[in-house]
Amino acid sequence: MKNILIFAAIAVACAGCASTSEKESARRLKDDAARPLQNEAAVALAAENACTVEEPFKSELADTTWTPIFLFDQGCDPMPSGGEDGIVFIHFAKDLKVNGMSGDNLCGGDFIIGKNGSFRAAGMYSTRRMGPYSKYEYKFLQAIQKANRIYLSSSGDTLKLMRDNERLIEFKKIPNFKDKNGR
Repeated sequence: MKNILIFAAIAVACAGCASTSEKESARRLKDDAARPLQNEAAVALAAENACTVEEPFKSELADTTWTPIFLFDQGCDPMPSGGEDGIVFIHFAKDLKVNGMSGDNLCGGDFIIGKNGSFRAAGMYSTRRMGPYSKYEYKFLQAIQKANRIYLSSSGDTLKLMRDNERLIEFKKIPNFKDKNGR
């Protein structure tokens, strides 16, 4: 009986310690979450004002649409050619975010372009629909990810993504699409 009372007293004491530790941890987490970042406003302003595309590319690419005319290692993998299947394209919005159609899926993200022609795709995404163009689409998105250089022709109608000196994708400029309201 004495052993049972000692065991019960130890169990109650340990339970009290555990709940105190949990309460303290919860209080600290709540306090940390309530405390704003010290420089949150400055970080938000810098992010808003930052542009990931340098001139001369910034003004040349804003609000333009491009369709591929060459894809490295395409082989015999077909590309949608229009009609019901649509076309493969990328569109640079006015804020230079990129979106488009990569085959069977919508895609998008950010391109980081330096004034010297350096290039990097960041935060790329794609929907996950199945379809007949999956092999082409995979090669298209991989080429974008592998590219480290960008070239825009002097006429402004040809865009190339390259890996060092190797051409991975070549695009031609096409008219922007209109939405259902004609804009």
